[in-house]
Amino acid sequence: MSTDHQHPLSRKVANYWDLWYRYRYYILLIALMVMLILPAFTRGNEGIIWSVSRTLVLLACVNVLRNLNQSIVIVVVIGFIAAGSEWLSVFNLDSRYSHIIGFLLFGFFVVMISYEVFKEIITTKKIDMHMIVGAFCGFMLIGIIASLIFYFLHLDNPQSFSNVESQYHAMEDLFYFSFITILTIGYGDIAPLTDEARSLSLFFGLIGQFYLVVIMAVLVGKFIGGSEA
Repeated sequence: MSTDHQHPLSRKVANYWDLWYRYRYYILLIALMVMLILPAFTRGNEGIIWSVSRTLVLLACVNVLRNLNQSIVIVVVIGFIAAGSEWLSVFNLDSRYSHIIGFLLFGFFVVMISYEVFKEIITTKKIDMHMIVGAFCGFMLIGIIASLIFYFLHLDNPQSFSNVESQYHAMEDLFYFSFITILTIGYGDIAPLTDEARSLSLFFGLIGQFYLVVIMAVLVGKFIGGSEA
C-alpha cells in the first residue's frame, strides 16, 4: 500500500518510529547516563534500580539494532528474555539462575551494540554531532563490557578485588572500577588482587586508551577530510 493512502495515525506512528531511529545514539546515551548516575542516588534499592536502568539500555540497544532487518525479531526476543530474567531476579523468582542469565544476555546485547557503533564510526563518511555522540556511547559501552566481565570474575572468586561488596553492591562497585580502569585514573580504593583480575584490568586499560587514540584519530581525520571536500 502506498504511503499516500496510509491512515493518518499509521503515518504518525511511522514518523515517530523513524524519529526514534534517527536519534538512536542520543537515546542510547540517555539510557547509559541513567545507568551510570541513577544508582548513586538510590542506595538501598539497587536491585530495582539496576534492573530499570539495564532495561532502558536494552530497549535503546534494540532501537540501534533495528537495521539488522530479519534478525531484529531474534534481537527483540533475546531482549525480552534478558529483561524478563532481570526482573525475575529482582522478585527472587529463581533468583540465582535468572540473575546470571539476565547478565549474560545483557552482555550479549552490549557486545552487539558495540560492534554496530564501531562499524558505523569506521564506515561513515560524514562526521556530525550524531556520530560524535555515537563514539562517546562506544567508549561507555567498553566500560560496561569490562564491568560485566569483572562481575563474573567476582562471582567465580569473591576475593578477586578489594573493597567490593556482595550482590548488587558488587555490580555497582565494579561498574565504577571498570570506568576508573579504562580512564586510567586509578584511585586505588578498589584494586585487583588475583592474577586474573590484574590481567583483565591491564587489558581493559589498554583497550580504553586504544579506543581514545584510534577512534578519536578516525573522527578527526574524517572531519578534516569532510571540511576540505
